[in-house]
Amino acid sequence: MTDETTYGERFLDAWKRYSGTLGQFDYATIQTLKAADREQFIKALRGRKSMLPYATIRLLREGEPEEAARVMHTQAAQAAQGGLLTDASLWILLAMS
Repeated sequence: MTDETTYGERFLDAWKRYSGTLGQFDYATIQTLKAADREQFIKALRGRKSMLPYATIRLLREGEPEEAARVMHTQAAQAAQGGLLTDASLWILLAMS
């Protein structure tokens, strides 16, 4: 067993710092995402939305998970302010565009 933190765990930790909750996910989804490496994380998001935008895939593939969470949360907050979403935490479920 290793103490190395996965991409998914780092992303979720950062997301929780920005949004204050992981309440938008059920327990099974959290466990799947926590265990995921970078490519497994992308695959898990693709499973939630069939057409994952290229910009999202690129962000997840090229950036650190903390940066991806920050960018996605910032875009979620902007969308919420613009009235496009009522709850910024839902943005990850939409896998941003």
